[in-house]
Amino acid sequence: MNPPDQEAGFGHLTAVLSPAEIERLIDRLPSLEGSGSRNLLDLAEFAFLARDPRLIGRAEEILEADCRPVRGILFDKTPGRNWGLGWHQDTKIAVKPTEIRPEGWSGWSMKEGVLHAAPPAEVLDRCVALRLHLDPAGPGTGGLRVIPG
Repeated sequence: MNPPDQEAGFGHLTAVLSPAEIERLIDRLPSLEGSGSRNLLDLAEFAFLARDPRLIGRAEEILEADCRPVRGILFDKTPGRNWGLGWHQDTKIAVKPTEIRPEGWSGWSMKEGVLHAAPPAEVLDRCVALRLHLDPAGPGTGGLRVIPG
């Protein structure tokens, strides 16, 4: 395992799941109306995976704290169904619906029935995103580029 570089802001793990586990997950993926879903944790298989020590344990190592999964997003990008984005940071997180709007939170929106908001920096500092590729992904095929730092 390549530990996350605190200065770079990311790390890279390979072969976290076995080929059989990946195939089982692919077989259980929901059919999509579009190119993705923000509700993957509603499915038992994926909620269980999000709590797998190989994943949640990695988040806890990085943050040096107990962690819990809060959102599972699925993107199904193919050569015929793909999209590009300019450089950006994902700063909105899924939150529980409430009538209270805490100070410092902004950009409230609903995405697929899930409430999202941009929290203050001190909340984002306690978040870590784990990205799991079910298809082979590398320098020529990967869907994510990272700017270190």
